[in-house]
Amino acid sequence: MNSEKANVKRVLITGATSGIGFSATIQLCELGHTVVFTARNEEKGEKTLKAVKSLLPCANVSYCVLDLDSFESVEQATVELVKLHEFSPFDVMILNAAVMLPPESQTIYGLDSTFQVNFLTHYFLALKLVKAKPEGHHLHIVCLSSVLLKLFDGFPWRIPKNEMKFERLFSPKEKSGWKSYALSKFALAAFSETLNLEENVSAVAVNPGNSMTSVSRHMSLKRKRLFKIFKSSLIPVEDAARNVIRAALQTIPSGHYLDKEKIVALPRPVTDHQSQKHLINMSEKILDRIISSRISEKSATL
Repeated sequence: MNSEKANVKRVLITGATSGIGFSATIQLCELGHTVVFTARNEEKGEKTLKAVKSLLPCANVSYCVLDLDSFESVEQATVELVKLHEFSPFDVMILNAAVMLPPESQTIYGLDSTFQVNFLTHYFLALKLVKAKPEGHHLHIVCLSSVLLKLFDGFPWRIPKNEMKFERLFSPKEKSGWKSYALSKFALAAFSETLNLEENVSAVAVNPGNSMTSVSRHMSLKRKRLFKIFKSSLIPVEDAARNVIRAALQTIPSGHYLDKEKIVALPRPVTDHQSQKHLINMSEKILDRIISSRISEKSATL
């Protein structure tokens, strides 16, 4: 990737305090790119910043606090990032932050935890930055998906054509499990396709490959043992991060995604325009409800 040093990018990456996000931040800085990463709180942000600087003292890196569990935090971070974007626009945005099998199945907004963190808050942030980018400036967005994306071509998860049933898929469950995780990764991939319709915006989904990171910290011991049975399919975190960077710096045609190192066609449900329409309509409806509720709460305290 040495040739990539000639074309320096300004990159925003969510969830970079550990795992693939942290490794991608290091590798991007090594290539000479400018990186702004997000962290859940100041403590994690400072700790990660020091870790990067200890490895790469000359790295052009900074952070922004962004807690995807809280729309208040997302709104505050979005304001800060939009200001940065308007003054010195991002060239690449990597939607990396994610949870898997969280202990709390639903958020304070009555949403499935996995759906909110992995998809909806990223959807909100990405669209704000798309709208705020300077006229004529190109923004490339990378949506981290999963190997589970392949399962949407058939059993066990089918995407319904009815919008009401579609919304039900993302409603709070007794447990936010594998289905919620897989659906959130489907949503990100479908969202990447809709972003390609925006002027001066390109987007791509990527399956970075299976690796053991902190995102699996809520997995039961039994599941972790099963996961290790498939050790031969696991790749180092650094290699998974390298695949993310490939997606960030390569041109990949619409209708395709990066499956580790290979460019392959997206599963049919992801490219289905009706499914994409249901996803966007549902997301806008939920966001309108949350924003209206927050405005009412603020008005009540005045």
